[in-house]
Amino acid sequence: MPLLPDTLHIMMAASEAMPYAKTGGLADVLGALPHELAKLGHQVTLVLPCYPAFLARPPLKQIAKLRIPIAGGVADVTLEQETVSVPGTVHPLRIVAVRYDPFFDRPGLYQSVDGDYPDNLDRFVLFSRAVLETVKVLSINGEPVDVLHLHDWQAALCAVYLKAITQESPALRQVKTILTLHNVGYQGVFSGDQFSKIGLPPALFSPAGLEFYGSVNLLKGGIIFADAVSTVSRTYAKEILTAEYGSGLEGVLASRVDGIHGITNGIDVTLWNPATDSYLEAHYSSENLTNKRACKRALQRELGLPNAKGPLLAVLGRLTYQKGFDLFLSLLPELMELDVQVAILGTGDSVLEENFRSMKAAYPDRIGLSLGYDEGLAHRIEAGLTCW
Repeated sequence: MPLLPDTLHIMMAASEAMPYAKTGGLADVLGALPHELAKLGHQVTLVLPCYPAFLARPPLKQIAKLRIPIAGGVADVTLEQETVSVPGTVHPLRIVAVRYDPFFDRPGLYQSVDGDYPDNLDRFVLFSRAVLETVKVLSINGEPVDVLHLHDWQAALCAVYLKAITQESPALRQVKTILTLHNVGYQGVFSGDQFSKIGLPPALFSPAGLEFYGSVNLLKGGIIFADAVSTVSRTYAKEILTAEYGSGLEGVLASRVDGIHGITNGIDVTLWNPATDSYLEAHYSSENLTNKRACKRALQRELGLPNAKGPLLAVLGRLTYQKGFDLFLSLLPELMELDVQVAILGTGDSVLEENFRSMKAAYPDRIGLSLGYDEGLAHRIEAGLTCW
């Protein structure tokens, strides 16, 4: 593989990013990493589905109309763009929204109150095809893409398409791919009889391709076909090679062990700085913690908790078994025997949500619960945690 130039055009494809859409940490990474790469002098394009948050913003600039094959027909898709200035950079950050309202103009990103959307495969097949069409559009406009950075299963198909069916395009032949695994537990697994919707050669529905115990596994395909694979830390890069953390893909990952790179996620020290955070009622710093108690009291009021002096603990995240929230639930009664309060913020499995509601009802003065996602509350919880 030849050495790449110092300055690259990096395109990122993901299913969520701050401030446009968020269910978890993936959105935080995609909200910050493109800016940091732009600060290093690279040209960066971020491609996302056009969710309702885009539709609520000022109108975007339409840059292309596409006709993308989907199951049962063709979808008329538009690519819409906005640019975001990044101080001290040569190139503004380009955000491209893939607009197809029947698939993406929905209240939830991946699911409704009844569970995962039944057409999630169709939705992210269309998104992945649109990402590659975006590469071609930008190349025609004189901005060829050097690296396509894919995130999790929702974008993993791009790597498969690039190697399997798009080599006739000069704009796509030069692109190198890297797939980042934020959480191997989410793989994009669908029934095997839906493989034809993807538009790949039948030979790829095999153990050497996307077949996974009779099902279609999009993340597996991305791992096999991407030029490089990264994870969110060096430790995680090792953990996913084990049966305990590989979620069934440890064998596939082991076959690429020399090409898996652990790169530790950072935090956005501007957005999450308690000395300047606009979401907070009061500010403090590591040098002056005076107002941290005021943040704790404000959080207690917001969550309907009394002004108790004991520790205030918290959990934030996607409420799923894979994240261990069932274990946390089992420990809550024992935790309630201590002089502590607990703040809980998240959304996910309906059974877990109902169990957390029951715990809140049992300990109304000890547990603060918010089911859903609230970016401001997440900041206030982080700021209000105390051990006193």
